[in-house]
Amino acid sequence: RMAASSELEVFSQITKIPFHKTRNLDELDKVMTGLQEFDLVLVDTPARSPSFHGFIQEMQQYFDILKPTDILLTLSMASDLDDLFMATGLFMPLKPTGLIFSKLDETCKQGKMVTLAAEIGLPIAFVCDGQKIPETIHIPNGIYIWDKLINALDN
Repeated sequence: RMAASSELEVFSQITKIPFHKTRNLDELDKVMTGLQEFDLVLVDTPARSPSFHGFIQEMQQYFDILKPTDILLTLSMASDLDDLFMATGLFMPLKPTGLIFSKLDETCKQGKMVTLAAEIGLPIAFVCDGQKIPETIHIPNGIYIWDKLINALDN
């Protein structure tokens, strides 16, 4: 989103987690060099459509610098299943290692996260079901997912 970095800056201030904004690959390389003492570095990449011309190649250049141990693909549960499959397929060249499903509170079809994860063979790393951070970010287990599926049937 436009101005998403300002939201991340506020989040950084609230959580006391360092925040660095970069505008190009050279800046990213410098920032990453300065973060070598950290065990965990979270990177929010540009939120563009994977069909945007050159986007996957651009992301690969970022990953060449970042050398990530995990690449988590974030998908909106507000999207329909066909669009989720299309986006996932377009992102597969980047070799994601897991999935994050956001906006779980904006759908009555939570089962599509299980369908997608099972079909593409990637684990669900996190789910987000609301605006309150960090309370609405969950590391799902079988009971959590089963509860979401059953509650969807009740609604």
